[in-house]
Amino acid sequence: MRITRRPGEPEQAAPQRPLAPAVAPRDLALIGWRILAGSSPGDAFGPARHKYGPLLRVPLTKLVLTTEADLAHAVTMNQRAAFSAEPAWTMALLPFFRKALLQREFGEHRNDRLLIQQALTPTRIAEYADRMGPRIRAAVLQCPVGDGVDLRVLFKRIAMRVALEVFVGGEFSDARVDQVGRWFDQVVHWNVVRAQKARVSLYRFLAAYLPGKRAVRSPDLMAHLCHATSHDGDPFTDSEIIHHMIFFLFAAHDTSTITMTNMAYYLAMDPDRQQRARAESLSAARVLDSRELRVSLGELDRIVRETLRLRPPVPSAFRTAVVDTDVGGHRIPKGTFMIVNMWGHHTDSEIWPDARRFDPDRFRIERRDDPEQRGVWMPFGGGVHKCIGMYFAQMEILTVFHALLRDFEWTIPPGYVLPTFENSLGSSRGFPATVRRRDPDAVCAPVTPAVPGEVRWGVAPNLMKRLHKSVSRSSSA
Repeated sequence: MRITRRPGEPEQAAPQRPLAPAVAPRDLALIGWRILAGSSPGDAFGPARHKYGPLLRVPLTKLVLTTEADLAHAVTMNQRAAFSAEPAWTMALLPFFRKALLQREFGEHRNDRLLIQQALTPTRIAEYADRMGPRIRAAVLQCPVGDGVDLRVLFKRIAMRVALEVFVGGEFSDARVDQVGRWFDQVVHWNVVRAQKARVSLYRFLAAYLPGKRAVRSPDLMAHLCHATSHDGDPFTDSEIIHHMIFFLFAAHDTSTITMTNMAYYLAMDPDRQQRARAESLSAARVLDSRELRVSLGELDRIVRETLRLRPPVPSAFRTAVVDTDVGGHRIPKGTFMIVNMWGHHTDSEIWPDARRFDPDRFRIERRDDPEQRGVWMPFGGGVHKCIGMYFAQMEILTVFHALLRDFEWTIPPGYVLPTFENSLGSSRGFPATVRRRDPDAVCAPVTPAVPGEVRWGVAPNLMKRLHKSVSRSSSA
C-alpha cells in the first residue's frame, strides 16, 4: 500500500481525510480509448493511476474504483467490517439472481456458507472428482472435429452435467443437461422477458426435486440445504433453497466453462505450450484420481493459473461501504460503491514481468515471477466471499484437459484474437477452432522449450478482417 503520511505523523481521523480524486472526463475517455486500441486492462489504467493515485472516483458519483493489489486485498478482506457485498452485488445481480450467497452478508452469509461448505469438504471434493472422472472422459471423447468448432459448447455441457449430478444428485440425459444449460444462458439475457421465463423454468425444475430431498438424506448440496437450518434457526423454505441452488449451479458451471474456453484459446495460440502439456499428459496414466491430478499435471496446473491471471472469470469484485471508513489514505463515505478491479493488477506490466505474455512458467517455484505482494493474484476473490468451489473447479478442469490433450489437438485461424470482453462472466462466448483427433499410435513430437507468446487485446480486434472478407465476397459476386 502506498505511504499516505510521513513516519511519526499522527494518523488523521477518517472524516478529515480527502475523498478519492475525481477522474477528469478526458482521462476516463483515454482509459476507454486505450482498451479499444488494444491495451491490456492493467496498462489501460496505468496512466490514470500514476496521475491520480490508487483510487479513482467517477465524477459526481459515489463510485470508486481501484486496480491496486494491496487495496484490493484490504477491501475484500474487510477486517474492519466496513464493507458489505450485499447491496453492491444485489444491484449487479438483481436482474438475474435473487437472494444468492453473494447477496448475503455477515451472520447470514456465514451461516449459509458453512452449510454449503459441508458439501465441499476435501474428502467430498475427492469423491466427486473420482466419481465424475469416467463421465468427463467419455464426454471429451465426443468432441467434434473439423473447422469452426466452438469448444465452449463441449466445456459447457461437461461443466453443466458435473454441477447437476454433484449438487442436485442423480443422472441426467444429454438433452436435459443441454436444456438446463440453455435456461442458464437465458437467465442472464438482456431480454428481461426471456430471462424471467428461464428463471421460472429453473425454479420449477428444481422444485420437483424438493419432496424427495426432504424425505431422504443424500450427500448432495440440495439435500444438505433441505435438512439444515437458516441463520434464524428455522428450516430453509423451498424458495430459499431454490434461490441458493440456482445461483450455485450457475456459478459452478459458468466460471469453469469460461476458464476452460480461455485455456483452450491460449493453448491454440501457443502450439509449443500445447505440445508440452500434451507430452506431460501422455507420460501420465490415462486415468488419474484426484490425488494424482495435481501431482502429475504440474504443467497443466500452471497453465490454469496463468489463464486465470490473464482472464479471471469474474474480473471485478463489488462492495459497498456500510460505514464511513478510509482506504489508501482517502475517506470513503458510507454508501460508496467500490469496484475492486482484479483484472487491472493481474495484467499490470509494473507488477508482472512481461505481463502481456502467456507464460505459465512464471508460476514455477524456482522462478518466482509471481509477486509475493498480497492481492496480486486473486482470481477467486478474497475474504469471506472467496470462491467456495475453487478446488472443485480445479479438479474438474484438470480432468477435462488431461483427457482432451491426450486425444485431440486444436488450432485457431491465423491472426485471430479473442476480444477483450468476449469471454468473461459478462459475455461468455467461444472462438472458432480447428480440431483434429490424434492418432493414438502416433509418436509424440519432441518437446522444445516454449517461447512465451504475446497476448493481444482489443474490443473488436477481428472486425477489420471480417469486413475485408465481406467486401471481397461482394466484389467477387
